Amino acid sequence: MATAKPQIGIVGFTGCAGCQLSILDLEDELLDLLQLVDIIDFRMAMTGNKEGPYDILFVEGSIVNEKQEEELKELRKKAKILVAIGTCAVFGGVQALRNFMNDEQVRVRQYGTEGAKKHPVIKVKPLNQVVKVDHYLLECPVNKYDFLNFVKYVLAGGAPKLPNIPVCQQCKEKGNRCIFLEDGILCMGPVMQAGCGALCPSHNLPCDGCRGSILQAAYQQQVDLMLEKGASIEDITRHLLKYTAEDEQLKAFLREKWKEQGKKMEYFIE
Repeated sequence: MATAKPQIGIVGFTGCAGCQLSILDLEDELLDLLQLVDIIDFRMAMTGNKEGPYDILFVEGSIVNEKQEEELKELRKKAKILVAIGTCAVFGGVQALRNFMNDEQVRVRQYGTEGAKKHPVIKVKPLNQVVKVDHYLLECPVNKYDFLNFVKYVLAGGAPKLPNIPVCQQCKEKGNRCIFLEDGILCMGPVMQAGCGALCPSHNLPCDGCRGSILQAAYQQQVDLMLEKGASIEDITRHLLKYTAEDEQLKAFLREKWKEQGKKMEYFIE
């Protein structure tokens, strides 16, 4: 008797939908994958979607209101394994920077004084602030081969592990010149999670940290060096939190640095 294929869902909340597009970009590999799994819910790519139950549910995007929170909680109940894919789902994404802005001012700017009264306070949340997340796939957008390899690992009874090495290590392996040390361009490579193949530095662009920071990162040395190069604590915070504003260990470290300078980090973005 044939064994039923695992049921897969791919859904999105607040974000640019780039992670779902990245998965669609697999093309031939995705067709091969369909021989092993059934994708029952992928609204960007197909009709006739079925909302669970899922063996694996991949969720893109951050959560920005109560309606989305309830929707995510219902999806969690229907999923054996829930995987956060991409920076928005894992760390809140670029939009989570609004958590460091005065919410009332943002709403007045967007909706006007009277309109702002009708809209609730918005806090951008990564998925794990709402539900239990079983696995994380990093990057902005998610690397399509990370997605493919994850499914293979799960089908084989395991799951891939993050390398927990900085982007700088992959930069060195590629023989890239260091634009941070040599040109003074602020680059997050020393403290951010590798796995992208040092994509941005390989094109002479600084690492923006879209994969989040490594565990026990050398933040102190990184920030001190940036300060020596003339960066303000505001600029440093913007760079470090650009994609990962809800990276808890990074936020905690930065708050201490602001305290050292006699400042508060709460509304550092005007």
